[in-house]
Amino acid sequence: MRIPNADRAVIDPAKLHGYLLSRSHPIGRFQAAFFHALGYSAEGWRQFEADLRDQHLRRDVTLESHTAYGRKYSIRATLGWACRKLGGRRERLGRSDG
Repeated sequence: MRIPNADRAVIDPAKLHGYLLSRSHPIGRFQAAFFHALGYSAEGWRQFEADLRDQHLRRDVTLESHTAYGRKYSIRATLGWACRKLGGRRERLGRSDG
């Protein structure tokens, strides 16, 4: 099953740069450490959003539960950019289209 209306999905920029990619957020900093290791940053949140839309919203999902806010889905997919640190900069190694 695909996410209904995925083409109209709203991904709040503040949720990306202020939480998931924020190294100073009390809870989000733990996720940020993971995503930073993949080459994403709060400053580059637009690339993160584009990758989520391109690589995740078009995948099959599992309906996990219904909450007061709506349906909660689970998506299992690989984030397609791999990065390595070279000196003080990051270099993108490639993209997985699968």
